[in-house]
Amino acid sequence: MSSHEAFLKEIVANPDDLTPRLIYADWLDEQGDP
Repeated sequence: MSSHEAFLKEIVANPDDLTPRLIYADWLDEQGDP
């Protein structure tokens, strides 16, 4: 499983929790994918 998939699964599993979304956004920024 790629990091993308892991982040997306966590976001889908916890739609009301903003933390996984923020972590994913930070990760995307670090990857140079705004």
